Parts: sequence; structure tokens; C-alpha cells
Amino acid sequence: MSTPAKSQNVCAGCRSRKKRCDGARPACSACLKRGELCVFGSDLTSGPPVGWALTAADQPWHALSGNSGENVGFPLGLSGEQLWMGLDGGFQLDAQVLPSPQKSASPGDGPQEEELPALPVLLQLVDIFFERFYPYLPVIHRPTLVGRLPADGTAPVLLYAICAVAADAHPSPDIQRRQGGWFAAAKAHLSRSMHSPERALQTMQAAVLVIYQATVQTDFSTSWLVLGEAWRKAVAIGCSAVDAGTKLTMPALGAGPGDGWVEREECRRVVWMLFVLDRGMCFPMGLVHAVDDRQLRVNLPMDDAVFQGESEPARAHVQQRFFPDLDKLTSTVQEQHRQGAGNILHCLVLAYALLGRIGEHLYSSQFGDDGTEGLEDLASSLARIRLVMPASATDLAAAEYPDHGRVVWISIVMSACAILLYHRPLKDGEDAHGSDMAANWPYCVAAARSTVSVVRQAARVSTDFANNGQVTALLFMSCRVLITEHLCPVSGARSAAVRDDLEVLLLAIRRMRDTLKNLGDKFTRGVVFYLSGGRERAEAARALGAGGILRTCEKWPSVDIDDMQIPP
Repeated sequence: MSTPAKSQNVCAGCRSRKKRCDGARPACSACLKRGELCVFGSDLTSGPPVGWALTAADQPWHALSGNSGENVGFPLGLSGEQLWMGLDGGFQLDAQVLPSPQKSASPGDGPQEEELPALPVLLQLVDIFFERFYPYLPVIHRPTLVGRLPADGTAPVLLYAICAVAADAHPSPDIQRRQGGWFAAAKAHLSRSMHSPERALQTMQAAVLVIYQATVQTDFSTSWLVLGEAWRKAVAIGCSAVDAGTKLTMPALGAGPGDGWVEREECRRVVWMLFVLDRGMCFPMGLVHAVDDRQLRVNLPMDDAVFQGESEPARAHVQQRFFPDLDKLTSTVQEQHRQGAGNILHCLVLAYALLGRIGEHLYSSQFGDDGTEGLEDLASSLARIRLVMPASATDLAAAEYPDHGRVVWISIVMSACAILLYHRPLKDGEDAHGSDMAANWPYCVAAARSTVSVVRQAARVSTDFANNGQVTALLFMSCRVLITEHLCPVSGARSAAVRDDLEVLLLAIRRMRDTLKNLGDKFTRGVVFYLSGGRERAEAARALGAGGILRTCEKWPSVDIDDMQIPP
């Protein structure tokens, strides 16, 4: 029977909730039940560390109007969902700040809007976007976009979004400094365009880019809210059923895609990127998916080489319909590749479909279900999907060079799926050494080391994979597994090979700090937090299981992120 702990031995989570704490180490029973990382006064002070506050980038969607707001502190006991969304008890979403046709600011209101660059610079930014970011945001047909530019046929919201995404990669510091203004303008235009029927597909393409850029800037509340509204608009204009025989639409929000093949494929790709962004955003916290894949009546995307052509593809390039049933989707992808009609984007969709299913099962205990039920079936699906994917989607040596970034991306997603499946929590009353957690932990380490293998292989020729903000949280999962294994190895003896692999992942995180700025800094703080916590924090982290990997990110204090050293 647990006994109340002395006041000086109460963990931060129980203290903030004013709950009884049994003071058990490495984690009290209350934190284990809540699925949270247990931190005692020796780790952190009872209140939030000095300077630890939500930044302007974490403000909710009223930032669409250009208001930055001041830093808002938050209590140590916040749930992961609240931190991820930038919400706490004193920082609520207000209907008065949500965008609507009546409440959206007019172009003349507020601060001066950043102007779009002159055409030569705009074309440079378009080139940068397609060279560095298009592989991770493949929603725009380049010939169509470039052909519209001189005639002013592109919606400003899409141009602002492209400039916002690409500006940081431009060699000119003056252009880089304008990135914030372009992003603010993209959000302001988007808040109005969402409610307009004009150029609806371009608005949807811009929404994908804004969601991505908001994530890179750790403005997660904007990412989440824009994603929800973008999905609703996609349904309303018929994008979610673009390949159905009949569909219901809302003309007041825009016309659906016409009969042109480019428009229809752009429409499909917008839906698939919303699907990918949704699954990638929901799995860390167990958030309910915004995109309901049971309602999708959309073919899988065509090959990029075909899509970026200027002539209509032959009938042979028409892709198969998506199926929400994971086994049926796996068989469809397998058959497409067997017939020579498959492509790497099919594998990406399949990987995220698996990630979404695992997330649903992992967090189902929030709704009173047994969260472990069905995980063994999903483990079988993981094995089958790995075997179904062709070498060109999983092995850099077999892939075309333009696909290298996506091969790394798919490999990191699949490793993350394995970690989520096998990182089992330590149950109440279990002995750590004979537990389900200990029995499955070697699979987690193997999955993390598989991530290292593909990162090491990719880095021999390029580090462009670090431009992809959609892999940062997934890569951190592998990093945390190796930190835990290094600090408290199951075998009892530290492995030089694990230490070397961990060093590779730390170098990759450092590179992401350079390319992804705020997002890279956020996960660097997480890495330093776990590296500096020693064996006790590592044991507590392992006991939480997969559900605690990212849900406890509110415990990451302000630290010296340059002090990312592996303990000897």
C-alpha cells in the first residue's frame, strides 16, 4: 500500500494538481497512471523554470490577424495536449478571435502588410520551394504555377505561403528577414480566403503550406485549427470525393475541381497532404483525427514525374482508389508495385495510414477501452507493410536521387510505428526485469538503430532530409529510445555501438536546429532534458511507455541547447 510522501518528496505533477504522491522512484504511482513523466524537486523546482513560457509562436489562431502577443507562462502540471495546442487555464480560445467573414480584418486594417517580392525574386523563391520543400509538400503543379505568374493568375494567399516557406532557404539575408512578414500576410489572406469561393483549390494549397510553416515555427495551435478548417473546406468543395461518381458540394465555399487532369491531381494531393499532416500532428498527443479516412473517395497520387509533365498522362497512369481498411490498402499498394504502376507516395500514404491506426489504439484507453487490444494485429501489419514496400522506397541505394528525402522520411515513420507498438509501459505491481516492457524493449532499440542506419546512409551524399519539418518529432522518438538505452541499458553494460548511433542522431538534431529554427530548438531542448536527467529520469521515461514520449514535453525546461553532450 502506498504511503503519502513527505512534502519535500512530492513530484512536480502531483504538487501542481495538489494530489497525494507516494514518492516512489523513479516514478510515483499517480504519474504512472496518468501516463506522465515523474519529476521530483531534485530535477526541477516546484514551479516552472525561470524564462520557461509559451512564445509568440505558440499563440492561438488570432495570430492570423498579425497580433503577436506577449509570452504567457504556464503551470508545470499542464497536460501534453494543452502544451501542444498552446492552451492553458488562462489562455482560452475566444470566439471573438477566430476568423470569420465578418471578423476578418480588411486589407487596410492593422499594420502595413508585407508586399510580395518583385517577379525575379518571386521566381527564385519558387525555384527554392520546388528544389528543397516540394518533396515534403507535393501539392503544386509547377508548370501551371509558373505559367500563371506573369499574368497575375495566382491567388496572393498561395504566393505569400510559398514565399514564407522558402524565404529561410534564400541566400540573401534581406529576403530571409522578410519571411515573418510574408507568413503573417499568408495567414491573414488565408483567414479571408477560407470563406470565399474564389480560387478555392489555390486556397487549399496555401493552407497546406501554412499548416506546415506554422508547425516549423512551433505555432501548433494555428497548425491544428487551420488543418480542421482546411479539411472542412476540402469536403465542402468536393476534394475528398474527387474520384467518386457523385458528390455533394457547397458552392458558397468554392467550386470543386473541373475535368482538367492537373486540377484533379492537385486536389488529390491536397487531400493526401492534409491526411499526412493530420496523422503526424495527432499521434504524439492522441488527438482525435480531423481527417476521417472512411469518407475519402480519392485515388492514390500519381508519380511525380508524370504529375510534373505538361501533357495529360496516359490511362495507364491512373491510380487505384484508397481503402481505409489497412489490409486492403496494403494489398492495393502491393499490386500497384507488382504491375509497375506504384510510386513512393503510395508507400508514404500507407506508412501514415499505419501510424494513424497505431495512434488510435495507443490512446484508446482515454475513452475507456483497453489501449493494448489490437496492437499485436498492428504489429503483424507493420511487418507485412515493410515486406510489401519495394526497395526503391526503403533503401537509398535502390532509390532515385530525387526520392532520397522521401525514403528517409518513410523509414523514420516506420521506425516510429515500431517504437509506438513495442514501447510498452510498466504496469502497476510489475517487476521491471520480468515485465512486458522489458521483453519488448529490444524491438524499440532495434527500430531506433534502424533510423540511425538510414540517416547515416543519407548523410553520405546529402543532409537535405533535415529540411523536412514533418520528421522532427518522429526522429526525436528514436533519439529518446537510444538515450534511455545508453543511460540505463537492459543488459547492464553500456554499448559503444549504441553510443555511436546516438551521436549520429544528435548531429541530425543539430542540423535540424539550423534548418528548422524553432522546431529544431524545441526538440533539442527535449534531447538535452533527457541527456541531463541521468539514469533515474531514463528509467522513469522507459516505464511510461510510448504514450509518454512526446506527451510530457511540457516538462522540457529552458536549457542551454548548445550543451548537448552524451554522458560517458
